[in-house]
Amino acid sequence: MSIFHFLASLTHLPRFTCAGRYIGAIYVYNILQCPLEAIHGRESLWHNMIASGTIGYVGVTRGLLGIPFVDVYTFYRYPQLRPGLVAFGVYGAMGGVFGALGGKRL
Repeated sequence: MSIFHFLASLTHLPRFTCAGRYIGAIYVYNILQCPLEAIHGRESLWHNMIASGTIGYVGVTRGLLGIPFVDVYTFYRYPQLRPGLVAFGVYGAMGGVFGALGGKRL
């Protein structure tokens, strides 16, 4: 079972397990981040940003996650913005902050 099938299977869970989806997203984030570090042989802030941005993109485009810190009306005001790309940016920035707090550098 791939990571994307795992995320897609979470759509059938009841509504009250929203916290479980975020916990699952954090788990998948670590699964994506570790191979990037193994390939390059060092820890980098970019790995955190790419892994968390990917989770945000997939989660929002599949309808599993929301986009924090972004008003819903933003997409009505600016129709050229795509929710998946905005999610990649927001979640990637959040992953970058967490990585920087953990002592990682670019």
